[in-house]
Amino acid sequence: MEASINSFDAGYMQQFKNLPEKYVKGMLNGIVMFEIAVTRLDGKYKISQGKSDADKNSVMESLLESKDSTIHRLGEIMREEYS
Repeated sequence: MEASINSFDAGYMQQFKNLPEKYVKGMLNGIVMFEIAVTRLDGKYKISQGKSDADKNSVMESLLESKDSTIHRLGEIMREEYS
């Protein structure tokens, strides 16, 4: 369990170590670890789905003002999607 925590959520380790031992042992009895081989991965993106046009435009404009190229690109994608 500690290896998994260190790998996926290292920031949680200190909190995990501070949990009562009886609690941890009880929880570990109900946790089953397994590995899955990914054979296919489907992705979808949803940008402000279900939001009003005003909210979408506000988010888009904020993203487009960013100097971070990744954030700015997301604003461009929104503009392409909603324009």
